[in-house]
Amino acid sequence: MKFLGGRAMVDRVPAATAITKTPDEQDYPAAATDRDGGVWVAYRTFTADPKFRGIRWTLPSDDEIKKFDELKEVNHGDQLMLARYANGVWSKPIAITEGRGDLFKPAVAADGSERVWVFWSANQGGNFDLYARPVVKNNPGRTIKLTTDSGPDVAGCRNRCEWKCDCRLAGISKRTISDSRNAPKKGDGIFGRDHSRVNQLQRMESCD
Repeated sequence: MKFLGGRAMVDRVPAATAITKTPDEQDYPAAATDRDGGVWVAYRTFTADPKFRGIRWTLPSDDEIKKFDELKEVNHGDQLMLARYANGVWSKPIAITEGRGDLFKPAVAADGSERVWVFWSANQGGNFDLYARPVVKNNPGRTIKLTTDSGPDVAGCRNRCEWKCDCRLAGISKRTISDSRNAPKKGDGIFGRDHSRVNQLQRMESCD
């Protein structure tokens, strides 16, 4: 809409709504819709050590700091949560993982039935691996570990594109993940199978 003879313009924008209202830090939201039109949002919440809230450090009288042990965090960490929006109301968050973890960027998908899947990367013993957990009727199921190899679970292609999982979820059964699409047809692709311990991942399209 234009005003003042075209010298000013006003655009309508969607209103923002706070999903979380806790003193902890929330970030990396990921969203998916289910077959009933509900919106599921997975996010990471970080709880800091209580001693790190607010002003917490008093310098010694000589202004020289000799020990930094006080800066070590003990009671802190990440946790993944999942909430659903339906009929104008957000549900109470569902805990997908335990607290005090070392987690990174969740992803969420609805598989067409009543299951919602949450995926994430977690550091266990100095190694990040991928994990998945289904939620059925607001009840979290068993956590599935998708990778076991040491080192980062990332990949790239010739034109320096970094991959993130981008596949349509067909289903998970017997510790097997399947993609509803076929193997790569052209260009760079990432695909592999290991039914014994991990998953079946097929067909990552080539970069644009």
